[in-house]
Amino acid sequence: MSTNKNSRKTAQQPVVLIDNNSSTVRPISSSKHTNKKTKVSAEPYTLQKPVQPTSAEIDESIIKDAYALPPGTGNIANNSLPLDVSSKNPQQQVATANASCSTTQSGGSAPTDMEMDQPADPASTSTQQRTIPVVPVDPIPILPNLVIATPADTVKGKSASDKKTHIRRFFGTNGVATASVRNVAGKSYVCVHFSAQSDVDNALNRDTAPLTNSQKEGASAPTFTLFTTIKPDKTEDEKTAAKSCTIQIIDIPLYRKGADVRAAFSTFGNISHFIYEDAVRVLLLTLPKTERKNRQLHCFKLTGLPRNTNARDLLGYLKSINARSCFLPRNAKNYRTFNYAYVNFLTEEDMVKAAQTHHSYKGKPLYWTSPDAQCCNFCGNPDHLAKSCNDRSQQINRNKKYKNIYNHFKPAQHRGNRQQQSKKKSFADAVKGKNQGRHGNNNGNNRTPNPNLQNGTASGGSMHDNQLVDSQLHQVRQMMTELQSMFKGLQAEVTALNRKCVLMNVHNNNNSIPLPNVSTFSINTSSLKVATTNLKSLKSDKQQYLLDMLKNQNIHICGISETWRTQHESNLLYKNDNRYQAFFTAPPGNQAKGSGTGIIISADYARFIQDHKGFKGRVMKVDLFMRGNIKLRVIQIYGYAKENKKDITELWDHVIQLIKDA
Repeated sequence: MSTNKNSRKTAQQPVVLIDNNSSTVRPISSSKHTNKKTKVSAEPYTLQKPVQPTSAEIDESIIKDAYALPPGTGNIANNSLPLDVSSKNPQQQVATANASCSTTQSGGSAPTDMEMDQPADPASTSTQQRTIPVVPVDPIPILPNLVIATPADTVKGKSASDKKTHIRRFFGTNGVATASVRNVAGKSYVCVHFSAQSDVDNALNRDTAPLTNSQKEGASAPTFTLFTTIKPDKTEDEKTAAKSCTIQIIDIPLYRKGADVRAAFSTFGNISHFIYEDAVRVLLLTLPKTERKNRQLHCFKLTGLPRNTNARDLLGYLKSINARSCFLPRNAKNYRTFNYAYVNFLTEEDMVKAAQTHHSYKGKPLYWTSPDAQCCNFCGNPDHLAKSCNDRSQQINRNKKYKNIYNHFKPAQHRGNRQQQSKKKSFADAVKGKNQGRHGNNNGNNRTPNPNLQNGTASGGSMHDNQLVDSQLHQVRQMMTELQSMFKGLQAEVTALNRKCVLMNVHNNNNSIPLPNVSTFSINTSSLKVATTNLKSLKSDKQQYLLDMLKNQNIHICGISETWRTQHESNLLYKNDNRYQAFFTAPPGNQAKGSGTGIIISADYARFIQDHKGFKGRVMKVDLFMRGNIKLRVIQIYGYAKENKKDITELWDHVIQLIKDA
């Protein structure tokens, strides 16, 4: 039994037969057909197909080409070549030794296919291919920025651009890089930039007489010095001290101006976490990255907020749950806030307590979720997405419920199907459809020829009756005239009712604004209504009431006296209102009681403003340049009641000068 097993194992190994006539190698199949005789070609050598080179011969030719061996070199196995065979595995080395032995026994004959190379180890081959040598990288040095400067008033040129041009052309042979203008301690300097110290030395030794400002009397040639002598570089201690006194503000909305941010953080020297209704996060500039990350460790997402909710609306609730910051992300397309906010807490205990609360805002429930959890973009519920929201489907069904009735009766400002509205019809198509709807004209075969088209449209003919069109246009004009008269009457009635309402509010509210003195002017076929009033302190309850009164009475320009507001407080009034633009003046200092004037101008005329200026909280003037080369100067004056003669004289001299300059 053992003999049969060995014989079977031996039969399964591949056996190679060598044909001495053709010197070709034919492997004997190890299948069940191994007992079949192998055919040997008896044809002459000249009729045989060309012998293909073996893999050993191909390897030999590659080695000869790689090592530049002469063509007559014999067997490479007998020659000593500087080949590194250490990477071969033991099996490959044994196979090579066996091949050499068989060659020696054959008496040094030409290599046969028995000397074929054994397959290399795939793991070692792939490792050699993936090995990438480490190449040292030399960085390109950054050129230094060497600057010399001189006072700008000593260099010729009318403007800063002209001065820089003259500087570049003068130092063009010294390798100048560029020129700039810098301000140091309220003084302007023209700077020249170089990238080599030798160029700086040559530039400092040049005669700068050609750059002398000839427009300045007694001017001398400009003297250039190193900019570091004018403004020394800050030391590391100074930089550290500056950073320790600097704060970083994040989450500022894009529509907020720099003046709004500075005003919000300069009140009484305290740090505020709100810029109007928007919440911002304040960080020390020297705060380490680890501390910055720690501030966001305990974060939860509050979802379900109504649209256009801001952080100030949630201020009371955020304080009750000990929240440290609140960030409302915005939509990248319309920049509106989403229906969720990220709330950060100081400790995990505060976060857990807040998550256990249940509140609602404006009738909508609020939900606490993890920051990376998805929620419904419609109602904020984290249990479903917007496509399966019941509130959204109910609203859609509610709208569909009255859609048919709405389209049937077509009330005022009716809006039909948008797809049908997008398909615009010409006048000819509309008339054609109207004629087809008549009895007897369904197929269009019973139409009578139009006498107006006998000569064709090219010769002035038309498919419409000119007399009929003229009569219809006349009727339309009459209807428009009647409607215009009706609207004028309604406008007069509404104006009278608004005035009565204002009078009633004046009598019922002692803190309300008195009725202004209104004057009407005619400018460019339009009426300009200008008014003036004494507010006796523009308190918070009067600010919105004043704008409503101006809107109801259609007042374009209104002068105000006695605002009782400082200049800093006045600069913040009506900054977020797009309907009006306000300008105020206040006396110097913090004592503004009994003074302060201003002018409020509607947006229709605010675009014509060219200049505005105040005087000691008593006079405010605004210049407007309108179409038709019309210049208008509006002056609001609040005179002194019991002041010395010097102040009164100074006030009215200033007013007279403003009138003369107009």
